Amino acid sequence: MVINMKTTILIPDSLFEEVRKLAHQELIAMKVIVEECLRQIVSERKRRSGFKLRKDDTSVHITESGKDMGLT
Repeated sequence: MVINMKTTILIPDSLFEEVRKLAHQELIAMKVIVEECLRQIVSERKRRSGFKLRKDDTSVHITESGKDMGLT
């Protein structure tokens, strides 16, 4: 069962008009475009934040040759 949240968002009038026109051209609802965009942003940000440097990793410095210089 899918539960949909109904909410209000504030966007610039110019962006609203662009999305409205695009939805009309593609014969789809505006909510489809908004949902696709939100899913894409969430996915991209999850991928970007996947790698995090641990605090204890900052003591290792790698040169271009790939050798550990052991600097702190």
